[in-house]
Amino acid sequence: MITGIEINQPTRINRIATGEVLLSISILVSNQIKTIRKCMESIRPLLEQVPSELIIVDTVGEEKSDGSLAIAREYADKIVHFTWCDDFAAARNAGLKECSGQWFMYMDDDEYFDDVTPLIDFFSQPELFLYYQTIEIGGRDYDSYNGNSYNYRQSIRLFRRDEDSYFEGKVHEHFVPSRVPLYTSAAFVHHFGYVHVYDKTQRNEVIIDEQLTARKDDFVAWLQLILGTPANQVLKKIALAEQALTFAKKDSYEGLEFFQQKALIEIIAYLTQFYQGVGQLSKAQALLENYQYLANGNQFVQGLFAYLQLSNDLIEGNTLQAVADFTKLQQMVAYFEENQQAFNELYTPMHRDKVSVSTLKTALHQLSRQIENTQDVELQLKLFKQLNWQLISLDTVDLVSRFMKASLFVQNTQTLKTIYQHCKAIQEEQLFIRSCQALMFTLKSEQKGTFRQMLATYAAENIYFAYQKALVHQDEALLTSIFEELKFYEVGVEELLIEMIQRNIDVLALFKTASLDEIQTFCHFVDQLFAGDFESEAKFIEKIADNLSDSALGLYICYQLYKQMILKPSMPTVELINYLDNYLSLGQALVLEIYNENIYTNEVMLLPTEYHWLALLAQALQVKEQGNLAEYLHLLKQGLEIYPVAKDFITKLMTLAQRELRKQQSIEDELARLANQVKADILKLISEENYAEARAVYQELQQIVPNDESLKAIEQLLK
Repeated sequence: MITGIEINQPTRINRIATGEVLLSISILVSNQIKTIRKCMESIRPLLEQVPSELIIVDTVGEEKSDGSLAIAREYADKIVHFTWCDDFAAARNAGLKECSGQWFMYMDDDEYFDDVTPLIDFFSQPELFLYYQTIEIGGRDYDSYNGNSYNYRQSIRLFRRDEDSYFEGKVHEHFVPSRVPLYTSAAFVHHFGYVHVYDKTQRNEVIIDEQLTARKDDFVAWLQLILGTPANQVLKKIALAEQALTFAKKDSYEGLEFFQQKALIEIIAYLTQFYQGVGQLSKAQALLENYQYLANGNQFVQGLFAYLQLSNDLIEGNTLQAVADFTKLQQMVAYFEENQQAFNELYTPMHRDKVSVSTLKTALHQLSRQIENTQDVELQLKLFKQLNWQLISLDTVDLVSRFMKASLFVQNTQTLKTIYQHCKAIQEEQLFIRSCQALMFTLKSEQKGTFRQMLATYAAENIYFAYQKALVHQDEALLTSIFEELKFYEVGVEELLIEMIQRNIDVLALFKTASLDEIQTFCHFVDQLFAGDFESEAKFIEKIADNLSDSALGLYICYQLYKQMILKPSMPTVELINYLDNYLSLGQALVLEIYNENIYTNEVMLLPTEYHWLALLAQALQVKEQGNLAEYLHLLKQGLEIYPVAKDFITKLMTLAQRELRKQQSIEDELARLANQVKADILKLISEENYAEARAVYQELQQIVPNDESLKAIEQLLK
């Protein structure tokens, strides 16, 4: 109920734009003293640069206000005093009734914009604000005042106003009638209204229950009830959704209002995913079949249902049907990509992100991986043939190599060439080569030969393909010319570089043309090549060291190779010791090449953590040499704190030390037991007055356990 209207002169607004009001902004003000100023300041650029007005709807009253109303007065053109009645729509309508703008925007005082520039730009272009009917913005709903955690949502907050416009819904209100086309703005608000979500949830449930008592098929209210239920109460969400759908009738669907239709589809989508989440796939399938009529003539719902069906297929492992549903989803995504206006003119539920290129890419990766696990090569190729190259790209090594593998197994050279042409078209020839390398590591010797033959048919101007051709044809002349012509490090040369190193050809100049990332790639390639054959890998690194260790770059490469080998979790503990000295000496040599020796010796804490760890390791090994295993373990524990990357490696060293310490303790315990026995024998000899023999045994025992304090007492008896 409106109790009064207050015309106000804002003191904080310096309007640049004048003339007929284009935008009316209405804000519900309660007691949100923490955010009210941010709220007002965030819309200030809009008020100053767009012909606009600000209408404040006071829902608390002057006497009960915490100061928020006084702050709002500094910005507002009009204040509507409204008696709160647990009805958000009524409060919104009170503000809507008093506005005069062509457009209407609504928000609360616990929200504030991050940046309103996108909205200013929109209202600066008549071709936009005269064409579109509604505007959607984003929102971050925070769950605490520290602002670290939030849920992101999209919602319609602005619409073109006319005399038929009004709000409905006591909770999570919305305006009617809905209009298209829809414009999606990059603007978004920060919202702290759900920090005390429990209190709001209880309040909202009471209000929503009242709405459902009055109207059982109020699907908007049902959806609000489902969404308001805590995420960990899945069974309750399922029960509510099931209850809501008992009021859904096929013959009455067309007669439902816009938001009711939207909410019904949302409920079906949520319930389908709830069923999938708890493993009730048959129920999910039945739900999609029962409500298939909703997709008739609605491309978006067709796409959404295709996505939900695809999800069901993937969980069930039905890869054949999944390929068909993936194709349906792809068709709908392609349609909306080509017809963005059609997308805007359809209602856009919260699940609209499911009919998108990003979702399609994710689904492709999942489906391709699942088909690979079934080893169904023909189905993998069928999926490949279905791909819309204008819509989706092969964007990862894993994905490309899976399709490569399928083409290899049926020796389908054409598919392999199609992949190559696609990669070239999107300027990702490097991706193709990296995928070839990744696939090679998974193949048996015979398969590698076949794959090389397929690659050897490609243009030889690329160094990688030229090398494959040389290997296939055993063409030493071609290989030699490749060695001579190779002047720069490029993608695909890793195998060639290894060949050159094995032939004792100097490759330092080539490495000098590489970036650090490329050197890391080379090291990773070497690691994959030897595949756990640590002895052969170590010999190869030593070969590199013989040629490159005179330079800082050479030391760096050798150290990186040794580091990745020795820190590998699969490195057996018993073998670790064989490579420890080389790892440490290479690391120390590298540090001393780069840094001042004094820093490494006396101010090691100033070094990067990795090199600090090397100094600590050297100290630990020195202590161990001296026989102090306890101190050695202490230093290793320090190393674990300094350089956690080496956790597996350090743990293995600690295990070995603890084993040695236990062995040492066992020997000491045995010596102590024997010493006690000998002491008893000496005392017996003394009691028998056999002093000469007792003295001889005592002298032998003293040499074995010189620090035994109890020997002093025996010595007194022998005097």
